[in-house]
Amino acid sequence: MIQQIEIFFKNIMQNPVISTTIKIVLIYYACIIAPKLNPVLLILFDNPMFKIVMLLLIFYIANVDVTISLLLTIGFVISIYTINNIKLNDLLNINTSDNKDNIDSEDIINMEIEEEINKELE
Repeated sequence: MIQQIEIFFKNIMQNPVISTTIKIVLIYYACIIAPKLNPVLLILFDNPMFKIVMLLLIFYIANVDVTISLLLTIGFVISIYTINNIKLNDLLNINTSDNKDNIDSEDIINMEIEEEINKELE
């Protein structure tokens, strides 16, 4: 089974179209999406098990394609930096929303999730 997964990843990475597409998506994520994580991704990246899985994925892909591994690492670090920035702002009582109430990041995340759900329902 592990050999099949390894062969699958090597076949994907050897295909120049797929490899280039993955690199473009990772660059887009690191530049545009990671600094402005949506609430679902904030919760996901704050999970310790997800962090461990991401690090294992980065280490494994480093054996297959170093460039993709570096791009994954950059996106991962930017995402963790964004989460830590939000937590630091909460710790220093700096509001990240327009209203002046004392709101922590979990309240902001919950409000944004509710807004997204309401938009989808409309």
